[in-house]
This record gives sequence, C-alpha cells and structure tokens, in this order.
Amino acid sequence: SFIEAGLGFFLLPFTDTVGSPQNVFHGILALSFLGVFIGLCMPKNEALEIIWCHYVSSIIGYTYFVCWSACFYPRIILNF
Repeated sequence: SFIEAGLGFFLLPFTDTVGSPQNVFHGILALSFLGVFIGLCMPKNEALEIIWCHYVSSIIGYTYFVCWSACFYPRIILNF
C-alpha cells in the first residue's frame, strides 16, 4: 500500500546493511523531506523583516538539525 511504501522509504537507511549509494541517497532525501516538513510546521522567526526569509530560515535550520541528529545513530547502532 501507499503507507507501507512511504514507511519503507523512510526506514530504508535504518534497515540497510549494504550501504549502497542508492540507499544512502534515499536516506539523505528522507532526512531532507523530514527537515522541510518540520520547518514548515514549526513556529517561524518573526524577527526577520522579509516574510519568505521566515520560511527559508526555518527550513534550513530544521533540516540541518535533523541531519546533524541522525548522523550519530549509525555509530550507536554499530556499537550495540
């Protein structure tokens, strides 16, 4: 189904044991989509004067946060 395919796409980086370039690309893409989604949903920085900067700043910030947070999980999983 559509939901299972979507979950498979987002869980692929965590279930991949080969590390193929395609799976790595899917993982980066999934993290980027998650960062954009969170950036659009969370409150924006109202101190910025230009309206579109509110969204760009939020999207870049949350995408960076999600990617930075996820980069530590492979080491934890490998050490477990």
